Amino acid sequence: MLKDMYLGISYDINDFQDVAQKLMPKLRELCEKYNITILFTHHLNKRNETLGSTAFDACIDGKITLFETRNDHNHLIMKVINRDFSGFDMNLKRNEIIKEQKSTIQDQKEEISKLSELVDILNNNIESLKEKLETEVNKWKNLFQKMCKAIDKVLKRDKPKEKLEDYEDIADAINHGYYGKNNKNKDDFEIER
Repeated sequence: MLKDMYLGISYDINDFQDVAQKLMPKLRELCEKYNITILFTHHLNKRNETLGSTAFDACIDGKITLFETRNDHNHLIMKVINRDFSGFDMNLKRNEIIKEQKSTIQDQKEEISKLSELVDILNNNIESLKEKLETEVNKWKNLFQKMCKAIDKVLKRDKPKEKLEDYEDIADAINHGYYGKNNKNKDDFEIER
């Protein structure tokens, strides 16, 4: 990144003098001017030291290095060095973190799968309930239509009402009863099935 960045100066990032006397002072000036922090990401050599010019190590305020131990690739060491406080090393184990993440991801997948199954069950139950409700509504609607025909017969209407909602006089029909004063035969008013 630094080799392609134009800062108004010419420099070679592999040259100690250029990094220490040109590049780092220019970057410090930018940090102070804009109140920012610059974080460098850099590669290490086989000895776990900064690759290339050592001027970076000499000119920075702090350094965090993460590297594998030579004997165990699952054992990592994070070394922290800073000018303002004493440094420290932190030992990390790669497999425990990966296993923990895999376990967490697997648990989340299982929960999502369970929720998906529950949603499917609910959807199926809702569809089944809709069908049953529709069947019941149609059954009651048919029964109500038959009752309306019987009411028309009881009230001796020549012409039935046009809509089911128009049968406001059901109470009158019920009060009048299936057996009107003039009708003695119960079969005349039986609801059709």
